[in-house]
Amino acid sequence: MGGSIQLESTEGEGTTAWFSVTFPKANPEVLAGDIQSNEMQQAPAQVANSETTTSVAYHNDFSRIPRDQIRICIAEDNPINQKIAVQFMQKLGFNRVDAYDNGMLAVEGLRKKANEGTPYHIVLMDVQMPVLDGYEATKLLRKDPNDAVRGVLVIAMTASAIQGDREKCLESGMNDYLAKPVRSGVLKKKLDQYLQQVNTVLFIIIPRC
Repeated sequence: MGGSIQLESTEGEGTTAWFSVTFPKANPEVLAGDIQSNEMQQAPAQVANSETTTSVAYHNDFSRIPRDQIRICIAEDNPINQKIAVQFMQKLGFNRVDAYDNGMLAVEGLRKKANEGTPYHIVLMDVQMPVLDGYEATKLLRKDPNDAVRGVLVIAMTASAIQGDREKCLESGMNDYLAKPVRSGVLKKKLDQYLQQVNTVLFIIIPRC
């Protein structure tokens, strides 16, 4: 990494160890866990040969549904984080928000709402939860026979921000990834990406002979 490490030790007194390393300034547009451009430049072969590269799971299109009609499921076992997440969503104009204490309750809630004809559009899925964690809960959703459940947009929320965790989230069937603590501005930007998606329609004009 181009740094240095040093060690000083005095018998009977103790040991002091330190290191120095220089990191490039982070790109503010890049979220934790994403591969930055400098990483691609420094190790293109390693990135190209990575076995963790995954494709993003399909999700149902809700881009044309009004914001106040979007239904959101929050799967979070920590009551404080749960309350903060609900408040975040409400401040962003999402009023139809429900929270569940673990992955299993979230899966059951998603199935129940879908059977009632009012399915959730988005799930903010905590990764580490009791009973059923976010990874296993997402795998169950992706295998569900109901299209509304199987195609729900799942965004992971995790306190771990290392590169491998993002790939693990995608491999389990999640669509996207947010590192904790989640900031309202980052969450808004992430959700807006999906709410502003526009389907492209191709028109082919065949001239009359």
